[in-house]
Amino acid sequence: MSLIGGCATNQDQLITKKINKDILDRSFVLSGSISIKSMDGNFIGSYTLNNGLDESFHVKDIFGREVFSIDPTISVKMIDKLDEQSFEIYQYFQDWKNLSSVLLAIDDGEDFKSKHNISINYSGYRVMHSLLIPKTISVMGSDYELTFTIKSLKLS
Repeated sequence: MSLIGGCATNQDQLITKKINKDILDRSFVLSGSISIKSMDGNFIGSYTLNNGLDESFHVKDIFGREVFSIDPTISVKMIDKLDEQSFEIYQYFQDWKNLSSVLLAIDDGEDFKSKHNISINYSGYRVMHSLLIPKTISVMGSDYELTFTIKSLKLS
């Protein structure tokens, strides 16, 4: 009976192209490539987003050097010691479940989009671990374009 229910759930995902929000309550790791096009220049690298007990977001350049890392469980004492630029980056990425849901196309992310004045587009989908996830996520702001490509999803 559960096999039939599982098939129906997977069929619904294929039709709606959305993952059930319950995945956000599980630990998982998303990784792939990231590119940034802006008036200040371009960047190509890779990212890792950990969702769950060890939540974090890391970006590396094409040589494997870490260029950005943030841990949303940062303490209040540590937040007080951040410089202005680091604090702005922290604020932008502090809603980790929302970032995960945007990358996985779980919901339309209207709050996230309006808060940051951005548009989000998805292209291509693939099945990983019986879940239909987007291949490419494009985030466009007023003066930049950010593109994520999901290459790996590891469930814990």
